Amino acid sequence: MKKTLILWFLLATLVAGSTLAGSSIGLKLGVTASRQHYDYSNIDDPKLDWRHDIECGLLAEVTITGGLSARGEVSYVTKGMKVNMLTTNYFGYPTIVPSSNYVRYVSVSLLLKTRLPISLGRFYALAGPRIDKQVSYHGETVFKWRYDDFESSVFGVTVGLGQELQIGPVALFLEGLYHHDFGYAYKLQTLTVHNRAFSILVGIRI
Repeated sequence: MKKTLILWFLLATLVAGSTLAGSSIGLKLGVTASRQHYDYSNIDDPKLDWRHDIECGLLAEVTITGGLSARGEVSYVTKGMKVNMLTTNYFGYPTIVPSSNYVRYVSVSLLLKTRLPISLGRFYALAGPRIDKQVSYHGETVFKWRYDDFESSVFGVTVGLGQELQIGPVALFLEGLYHHDFGYAYKLQTLTVHNRAFSILVGIRI
């Protein structure tokens, strides 16, 4: 709870400072590829597939020095998995049943952005803490668990690389991000579920 409040406070400070010189606001849109890791103690992780969902968000960025900025973001992101399950039909014959689950989050992050010393283009790196607050859960077949069985919040970090194109007062950017979670999305006795996710996003800052 304290981590969430701290991130929200710092984010609000960045938004309030967006009217300062060297500051900007923006939005971004892209795709998140996610897959969950299921750990049943001594049982091997089931072979799960990646799912792809739309991610969108708002950001406020404040320049600290010429090549270093602080960015606060609020994003709407979906994390989950897909799997083809082997089961038996009504007649007792083996059959493959597609199944999936996903958790929707409002994600709040505070990232440091630093310009990379690359001569071609405006390349940069991003890194910082993130908190995901659960909004809803959906599961099919054996994954029809109640959404409140999942953790209401998951703390982690986001790291990534990006490239920016400045056109007058407008900055267009492309980013690739990796989201690493420190906590479990779900934990019950011997079963734990850990989110894994990558994002590719395009955005604009003004």
